[in-house]
Amino acid sequence: MLIPTKYNIGYTYWVPRVYKQFVSTETLRHEGEEWTRDVYEMRAFAKQKVVRCMEVKVHTDGTFNVIYGVENVGDDSVMFGSQLRCQWYPEANIPESNTEEIAQAFAEGYLKDNPDKEYFGN
Repeated sequence: MLIPTKYNIGYTYWVPRVYKQFVSTETLRHEGEEWTRDVYEMRAFAKQKVVRCMEVKVHTDGTFNVIYGVENVGDDSVMFGSQLRCQWYPEANIPESNTEEIAQAFAEGYLKDNPDKEYFGN
């Protein structure tokens, strides 16, 4: 049976990300005591993802459902293997034409509108 899929293994796309990132540790010494705190900053990024695997379910009426196993590009998959590290998304949740510039612009706009809120997209 030949099942047509919208995306194939190896398809890459970009997603926007906004999250707290560690910047530094500050130390304050006062009256013989030392206080430290970690400093975080909200940052906007574009992250590339790649389709690593698919799961296709064919129903008795001949319809089918495809979900895609997606992984961040650059993540080391040697330790656990790709199958265990994939995030699973239906076809509708994978952007068709997101470029790095579009994803970065969205992330920066989101950060501007929501300065204290993280965003992880798909």
